[in-house]
Amino acid sequence: MGRVRLSFKIFLSTFTIILLIFSISCSIALVYVFNQNYQSEKKKAQDENKALISLINNQFQSNTLFSSFNFDGNIKEVAKVINQSSGYLFKIVDENGQLLYASTEVRNIPNQKALYDKNYDEQKIKLVVQTVHYVVVASRIKFREESLYIENYHPVEETFKSKAVLINGYYRLLLVIICLGAILIGLSSMILTRTISSLSKTSRSIISGKFHERVEVKTNDEIGQLAKDFNEMTDKLEQKIDDVKQAKERQEEFMASFAHEVRTPLTSVIGYAQMLQINKMNKAESEKALFYILSEGRRINRLSNKLLELILLEKNKLVLEELSTAVIQEDIENFLKGMFQQKASYQIALEAGKIYADHDLLKILLTNVLSNSLKFLPVETGNITINGKVLEKGYEIEIIDNGCGIPAVELEKIREPFYRVEKSREGKNVGLGLSIVQKITEIHQAKWQIISQEGQGTTVVIRFFEGKKI
Repeated sequence: MGRVRLSFKIFLSTFTIILLIFSISCSIALVYVFNQNYQSEKKKAQDENKALISLINNQFQSNTLFSSFNFDGNIKEVAKVINQSSGYLFKIVDENGQLLYASTEVRNIPNQKALYDKNYDEQKIKLVVQTVHYVVVASRIKFREESLYIENYHPVEETFKSKAVLINGYYRLLLVIICLGAILIGLSSMILTRTISSLSKTSRSIISGKFHERVEVKTNDEIGQLAKDFNEMTDKLEQKIDDVKQAKERQEEFMASFAHEVRTPLTSVIGYAQMLQINKMNKAESEKALFYILSEGRRINRLSNKLLELILLEKNKLVLEELSTAVIQEDIENFLKGMFQQKASYQIALEAGKIYADHDLLKILLTNVLSNSLKFLPVETGNITINGKVLEKGYEIEIIDNGCGIPAVELEKIREPFYRVEKSREGKNVGLGLSIVQKITEIHQAKWQIISQEGQGTTVVIRFFEGKKI
């Protein structure tokens, strides 16, 4: 079955409702007007019947010739006089149904015997249709123990003609309403659904990949609001698609950098292993090489395991251990001693306290933040300050550097997975980036904040909350 357009549905339903309302209202009006006219004519016919009876009675009472009453003579004479003087159309019939008198116009109309009743003196009314329409009123009168039936015929042809004229007018008006209504309602439905058609067209364009397409909003009604909502939805969809594309690019760059970072120690490990294999090292050098191979292998293994754990862990429960700030300070010092530039300096001032965290993940978090700071320190005047203080419920670590800072436009995106600040690409070792810091803080339900201004250094604040249910 073919698809029916919404504009046609609106047109058909609106047109049908208007047509029904018009037809019903006009029909009621026609019936009401006709009934009013017809009842008025019936009232006139009844009044004529009463007048005829009165005239006949008056004629009978005033005419002394009726001392010897004769139906065939005197009744006809009286009726003729009344007919000429009043202009009424009537018949006089005796109780046996024999016609005594009839006006010329109604003589050929059969007597209305169904209206005769010796036991009923009230008027009886009937509509008779011959060449014209008549309202017939019959009444019984008594004269010298004889019953006479007076039938008067009141023409109502004009009433029925006016009804026909009204019906014809109704059909003409109905035709005009159909033509004008079809045009006006059709135009209205097209205008009302124009925005919806535009929505459909724009949707197909977006499906085909034209994400920049938008609907033109021309009204402030519900359809206009729908168009606005659609445009907002498309904006967000386009932004999400752009974010996904950028995230994919960042992920590819990250994986390349991560592979490089892992490959570098592996190259050294392989080199030491080859040297051991050919026995060109003394005992001290061999032990040093074995220690280096072992430590680097374990570091790479831990790093790989923790990365896998971060991917799979998400927000599952994490078993925390109680770490003293002395252990944390030792980890920081060991890392900085091996990484720090010759003329740069650092200060560590951690207030004695305890942090509840996974030790390996905490080391990854701190070393990544510190690595990020180290890469952008000035060669001769670089300085990093690590402060720590006990909070009412938890512990706060603050890492301050006097490096080049982070541009304001980058601060909003720096926490995103696989995102790297443009300048970081210039360094030799990209590291895991601050996205891993974001993930670790989320797992620990900790909070962290980056405060930075380009050219004036960066401050990273990390807050761990003691007693927090993980």
